[in-house]
Amino acid sequence: MCYDNGGRILEKSEDQLPLTDKQLKESEELKKLRKENLKLKEEVTILKKFAAMLSREQNPD
Repeated sequence: MCYDNGGRILEKSEDQLPLTDKQLKESEELKKLRKENLKLKEEVTILKKFAAMLSREQNPD
């Protein structure tokens, strides 16, 4: 459910126009980009951990 600023439930508009082909294509592209972005963020996290591990090996205290 969606709420407005006053806490009232918003109903989905019955006369809402269906998405155009362009909007559908953009929506699919956005989904792909978000998925790729998430994957890249995970890779960055792994690489940062690996870099920290290498740094500790080269500079033991």
